[in-house]
Amino acid sequence: MKTNINKNFIHRTRNLNLVSEIENATPFRLDDVTSQPSPGRSGPFKVCVHDYDFSPNEKQWLYGRIYAPVLDEVTCATRQQPFNLVLIAHADGQGPSSQAHTNYDSLARHLASNALMVVCFNRYGLGEVFGAINIFDRLLEVHLDYLYESSPIKDFITNEVALIGHSAGGRSVLRFAEVIQQKNKRLKALVALASTVELDEDYTLSGETTAFLGINVLRDSDLIAFGTKGNGQVMKSTFKAYDNAGISPNNSSLLSLEKDMLFVNAQSSLVGNHYFQDRSFSLAYINAFLQLHLNGHSMFRRFFKFQQKPPTVEVSLWQQHADRNQLVLANFENNDITVNTLNGPIQLSEGIKNPVIGEAHIVDEFSPHDTRVLKFDVAMEKGKASKLITFGFNQTADLSAFGYLSFRATQVYHPDNNPNGSPKDFTIRLQSSNGTSGVNISEFGGALDFPVIAAPPLFAVLTPPRTPANGQTKNTMRSYLIPLKEFTEVDISEVIALTLDFSKCDGHTTFIFDDIGFSQ
Repeated sequence: MKTNINKNFIHRTRNLNLVSEIENATPFRLDDVTSQPSPGRSGPFKVCVHDYDFSPNEKQWLYGRIYAPVLDEVTCATRQQPFNLVLIAHADGQGPSSQAHTNYDSLARHLASNALMVVCFNRYGLGEVFGAINIFDRLLEVHLDYLYESSPIKDFITNEVALIGHSAGGRSVLRFAEVIQQKNKRLKALVALASTVELDEDYTLSGETTAFLGINVLRDSDLIAFGTKGNGQVMKSTFKAYDNAGISPNNSSLLSLEKDMLFVNAQSSLVGNHYFQDRSFSLAYINAFLQLHLNGHSMFRRFFKFQQKPPTVEVSLWQQHADRNQLVLANFENNDITVNTLNGPIQLSEGIKNPVIGEAHIVDEFSPHDTRVLKFDVAMEKGKASKLITFGFNQTADLSAFGYLSFRATQVYHPDNNPNGSPKDFTIRLQSSNGTSGVNISEFGGALDFPVIAAPPLFAVLTPPRTPANGQTKNTMRSYLIPLKEFTEVDISEVIALTLDFSKCDGHTTFIFDDIGFSQ
C-alpha cells in the first residue's frame, strides 16, 4: 500500500527569482539545435539553475535542482512554448545526500543548453520521509506532482518526459517507469547508465516507453556495483535490461520499443569505470538520443541505427540497435539447431564445428547477455572446406516492406581461439528464386572485432593484458544493419534463404550470433 503524503508541504525555494546562474550566453535560435547537429557540443540556450525543496517538517529530503533553458538573462524567462522534461535519478556511490544529485551538473547543463528542461532530484532519505526504503515509485510520484503543480517551471513543461537513471538510480527507473504513465504523462525515452538490476526481474518496459538506451563501460563490473559473475549467471547490468527491453512475453520477435546499447572501451581510469555521466561520449550520445526520441529530431538517428560517431567522441565503442518493426528469421529462442524462428530449416556445412544453442551467459562465461544465442566454431583453414550456415524460409518471403538486413554478433574470447585477436570478415548472402547476391560485413560497419580483454587489477599494467578478468572482459555483441538494396542480384519480393559464409576466415574462431532478421 502506498504511503499517504500530506500535500500541504512547506514549499521552500531558494533563489526565488530563478536567476541563480546563467551560462552559454550565445544568442538564441531554436534552429541551431538541429541545423548542424553535433550532439556533443553545447546548444544555443543559456542555462538557469534553480534549487527547490518541498520537504515536510523541515527534514529537507524532498529537493532537487532544475536546469532551465532560458532566453533572458535578466528574468530567466523561458520561451512561451513549453520544453520537454528530463528527470535524472542519481547513483548511490557519489557522496552524501546533500551532494549526490549535483554530480550530474555537466550532463544537466549540456541537455538544458540543447532545449530540454532538466531536473536532478535527490534519492536519499526515503525512510525519513515515508517510513520505508524501497519506495522510489512514490518518491518519483511526489516530485512529479511538485514539478507540474507547484514548481516555478510548471507552466513551461510538456507532458512528454524522459528518465535517466544511473546505477541504483537506473534500477529504480527500470522498475518504476510505469509511474510516469500513471501520472498521465508520456514517457518517450528511458536511459540506463551502468544500471544495477535484479536477476529475477525482466525489464520489458512494454507499454511504458517507446525508446530505451543503455550504456556500459569496460570495467563496469566492480564488486560494489554488480558483484562477481558466477558460473552460468548473467551479469546484473544494463546488458540484461537491454536484452529484455521491449520483448513481448508471448512473442519474442515483437518489440514494443526502439532500443540501443553502447559498450564503451576507453582503457583509462577516467572513463573505464562506473561514473562516466559527465564524459564526452555520454554527453553526446544521451543528448542525441533525447533529441531523437523526446524532441523528435530524426536526423539524430544516424548516431544509433546507422552508427555514425559524433565528432566529439574519440573512444572506441560497440553498438547494438533494434527497431520496433522487424521480421525475425532466427533468434534461437526455440532452442532448436535445425529449425529457425520462421519454421524454416537451418543447415550447417562441414566447416562449422561444435554448434550449440543456449543462454549466452551459460554457453560463454564471458558473455554479459541474457538471451539465447547460436555459438559455433569456424576451425578449418581458409578455403579448405565450406563454412556455411543457411537459414531457409518456410515459404518464399516478400521483404519489400523492409529496408535492412540486421543481426548482432561477437567473437568469443578464448585463449586458444584466434590468439592474435584479429578482426574477422565474412559474407552475408541472400538468395531468391532468380539469383543470389552477397556483401561483406567489412563494408557495412567493419569486420567483427575481437573482444576487449580487461585485466584483473594485478595485471592491469600489462599491455595488452594477457589475463582476462571474468565479469570485466565481455564478449558483447554488436549490431550490423545492411541495406537490402545492396543485394543487387536478388528479387527482394521472393527471398528463399539467407547464408552466413565464413570462407574468408582462417584459423580457429568462435562466434556468437543472435536476432538475424529484417527491419524497416
